[in-house]
Amino acid sequence: MATNSTFLSTMVIFFAITFLLFAPSHQNEVTLSSSPSRSPNADPSAELRKFVAKCGAHLTSNCGKEIRNALLEIENVSGNCCGELVKMGLFCHKAMTRLALEQPPLFNEEQTATVMSNTMSVYNRCAKTVNNIVPSPF
Repeated sequence: MATNSTFLSTMVIFFAITFLLFAPSHQNEVTLSSSPSRSPNADPSAELRKFVAKCGAHLTSNCGKEIRNALLEIENVSGNCCGELVKMGLFCHKAMTRLALEQPPLFNEEQTATVMSNTMSVYNRCAKTVNNIVPSPF
């Protein structure tokens, strides 16, 4: 079980780090209205990290990169990765995005706004893509 927990933690960290790789460091802090009051440099809640680790367990690193790039308007999400995102669920997608945004200072103000405004549109495009895939009758 420790190996599975380590893998899940690694995936969450990977997702947050992939945002870091494509977003230059800036002295910008993101405060989400639904976040409890805490010091600006505090880590995200353990509960949020635990939830994201569990719900995002099956998200592959390739799809994590594609989703991150779509949130930053760099590329579109492939059909396969849309399937992973939709399977993960909207609530998990929002929580994972929130977790990445709470890792200061990953984004400048413009990038933060881009990611926040694209969260729903990326998910909705994927949901539409997945719903339009009709399995072969053979």
